[in-house]
Formats: sequence, C-alpha cells, structure tokens
Amino acid sequence: MANAQNIQAKAAQVEEISKKIANAQSVIVFDYRGLNAEEVTNLRSDMRKAGVEYVVLKNHIVSRAAHAAGIDDSFHTMLKGPNAFAFGHEDAVAPAKVLKDAIKKYKKCEMKGGIINGVVTSLGLQPLPLIRTDGAVVLGMVYNYLPYMIMPLYTVLVKLDPRLTEAAEDLGCTPAQVFGQVTLPLSVPGIISGFTMVFVPAVSTFYISQKMGSAGTTLIGDVIESQFKAAYNPNLGAALSLVLMVMVLVCITVMNRFSDEEEVATI
Repeated sequence: MANAQNIQAKAAQVEEISKKIANAQSVIVFDYRGLNAEEVTNLRSDMRKAGVEYVVLKNHIVSRAAHAAGIDDSFHTMLKGPNAFAFGHEDAVAPAKVLKDAIKKYKKCEMKGGIINGVVTSLGLQPLPLIRTDGAVVLGMVYNYLPYMIMPLYTVLVKLDPRLTEAAEDLGCTPAQVFGQVTLPLSVPGIISGFTMVFVPAVSTFYISQKMGSAGTTLIGDVIESQFKAAYNPNLGAALSLVLMVMVLVCITVMNRFSDEEEVATI
C-alpha cells in the first residue's frame, strides 16, 4: 500500500512539473553548489522579486517531466549532479538576469542551460533547447567572433571610392550588379583579413564548447586541453598544439598570398 501511494505521489509530482515546464516562459537549470544557506535565501528572495520561481528537484523527476512535456534529449544532458531550477512564468529573460547577477556576486553557482518556451509553444511547436547543443556552440562562436569579421570589412569598405559605384550606375548597372561587380571584388582583401582574424581563435577555442555544448561536442581545442588537464599527457597535448599551429600558419600563408594578389589586381 505504501509503495502504491509513493508511486502515485511521484506520478502526480511528475505531472505537476511537466505542466510547469510546458507553461513557463523559460526554464533554466543551474548548479547551486558552493552557496551557503544565507546566499541561497538571498537568491530565492531576488528571484521572488523578479517573478521567478526557484525550485530544487531531483533530476530523475525533472527528466521524466521534461520527457512528458515533449523536451528532446539535449535537455536531459544537463540533469547531472545537484541542480536547482528557475521558472520564468511571465518574463522569459528574468531568470537569466537574476542568475547572472548572482554569479557575478557570489562566483559560486553556474548556469547549465535552459529552454525558452513562450513564443515557440504559442505557435504550436515543440520547446526549443538553446544550450548544450551543437547549434548553441555555433551561435556562441558567431556572437564572440563576429566583430573580428566586421572590423576589417568596414575598414576596406569605407575606403572605397564612391565614384566607382556612381560610374557603374551611370553605365546602367542595377544595385545587385554594382555590388557583385564592383563592391564585392574590391572588398575581398577585407574578407580574407576578417577570415584570418576569425579562423585563428575559432580553430583553437575550447571554452565556448565546454560552456554551451553537450558532452558530445568536442573541438580540437577541447582535445588539447583535456590532454593537459584530464589525461595528464602533456607530450601528446604539445604535439597536437604544434600540429594545429602549423595548420594555422599554412592557412594564413595561403590567405595572405590570395590577399596580396587581390590587392595587386585592384591597383
């Protein structure tokens, strides 16, 4: 009898959490280890003021609830170790804001990820996992390295002689033809320079993939870092670093050659 009641209670809890996940504007999973009782109390108070619900739940309960709510497997990879959950019922961004301030203040907790459901579920679609996926790693890298592509492009474009585009327009070129036959060829040196500036840090990154990727997201930077910190094999790590450095130097040399040719062709 006691087991049956326990099973029913767990089923009811799973159903309740499943409804919360489905109806919340956002759900964020975070690791609260390291926070003392006073800091947890302050965090709860800050979340309450922001309209965010703070709950500590068992991972297997949340996993079953998320599965019932139609969340795919990428969300389940975050459910390891002790976790707390922040439900944003009205403002999808509020949980992230409160947790970001808490991380800056205490430097002890860490956001693992979450799901923004509001707009997506209102359109009749499945909730969309935005972290611990390969797409999240790509988005993080684009966000981080996009300025390094824009700056050299901007430097080249502002130096273009406007009389060239005016001449092309006077000769009957459409805006698309002006861009394809005048602006784009003259901006190739900036494109190559931006590609070089982005390629060098992107090919060796490991922090973004660790924070935003899943356990199966492994970049060459992750492999090198693991050889030094986890596998205790600095010889292999150094060899991989050397191979990566040679590849980068070869790519930069090739791109510089093309860049020099383009500059000569435009003189």
